[in-house]
Amino acid sequence: MAALTLSEIRQLVSKNNRSNILSDEFIICQIWKECGFRPRRNEEGSSATGMMQMTKAAIKDVNASLGQHAKHYTEQDMSDNALNIQCGTLYLDIRIKRAGNDIKAGVNGYGTGNGYVDNILACEACLKKATGGINCLVQIHP
Repeated sequence: MAALTLSEIRQLVSKNNRSNILSDEFIICQIWKECGFRPRRNEEGSSATGMMQMTKAAIKDVNASLGQHAKHYTEQDMSDNALNIQCGTLYLDIRIKRAGNDIKAGVNGYGTGNGYVDNILACEACLKKATGGINCLVQIHP
């Protein structure tokens, strides 16, 4: 599948960011880090899927946090960019709250551990500047 543009990602995130903690710019940078704006299923043996590389366990955590009458997410939903971003941003908030509202610790737990979040935060700061654009993303990877 072809990569989406930064403009398309901005629009998707603006409409679907369910985080009460993280900015749209942060989510854009996190998506870039996870998939380079190419929604995909991860390597065989992993359940990570979509823009935010949501796993079965992460989906289960999100569903457990939702009220009985709320919409619950499925693995199949994670192939839908909008639903993947909704679920992924809810999951980021769960991770951050579990880490005592420490954004770095919570997001490092979402990713590969210590240091995972550092270039996402730098990218976020860059995107928040009026001139921030695609050049901000290369701080994470080309």
